[in-house]
Amino acid sequence: MNINRINPLDPLFSVKKPEAMGRVERSERGQSIQVSSDAQLAHERLYALEAVRRAPDVRADEIVRVQAAIADPNYLNDKIEALADRLLDAWNW
Repeated sequence: MNINRINPLDPLFSVKKPEAMGRVERSERGQSIQVSSDAQLAHERLYALEAVRRAPDVRADEIVRVQAAIADPNYLNDKIEALADRLLDAWNW
């Protein structure tokens, strides 16, 4: 059995040199750092993912609101009339 080109120099994989790091400048308050745009994007994605994970799967307040609306006998009539009005407006009747 012969396996060729299984190493870091395989032409199927792009070898990308890391970006040169900028100089670290000292501010009056102490040290500062520069964060690459890739790192900023990764942080934003992580922040959004954590927000989604913290959100409840079921919004109990919305369930209660919709159940109360459906229990109202006029709810469906109002919705049907609103839909009919929108359709007539869309068709210019």
